[in-house]
Amino acid sequence: MAHSLWQVSWLQRFAIGFVATFVFIVPARSMGTELIGVPPSEIIERYGAPDRLFVEQTASDADHFVVFLYADYRYFYFFENEVWQMRVDERSQHSLYGVSIGDMIENVAFEIGAPEWNRDSGESASFTLSGHDHPLELRVYVDGDGMIYDIYLYRMDF
Repeated sequence: MAHSLWQVSWLQRFAIGFVATFVFIVPARSMGTELIGVPPSEIIERYGAPDRLFVEQTASDADHFVVFLYADYRYFYFFENEVWQMRVDERSQHSLYGVSIGDMIENVAFEIGAPEWNRDSGESASFTLSGHDHPLELRVYVDGDGMIYDIYLYRMDF
């Protein structure tokens, strides 16, 4: 016998609501802080071989990152054989630390806390993330309307 939503128990309605909330709040393609510090072999094991491999200079003239770039625009930056930084750009459907391309900076600030603004290298906002093995920062670049178009998650102890 078919039941309408009003004929199911309060516990069933609660369970349906909880599952629906969880599905819509937690991004299915989100990469988090657990990937910081893993070796290249683990990234390859999880995601396969990268589509592109290149070297990018760090802020220091003497150091360089080895970068894995995947076809879905996920970037993994390696230093000393560990992931030190991750990025998703405006072409990616992935998110970092639950933040997605197209999110509004006000909403992210509401969830994570007030950012520190950096206007020297474009309009970007940084969020210090505590409670991890390494000091971490989430940096987002925003357009004039406050919409996020580029996201980085990285170790701050470089």
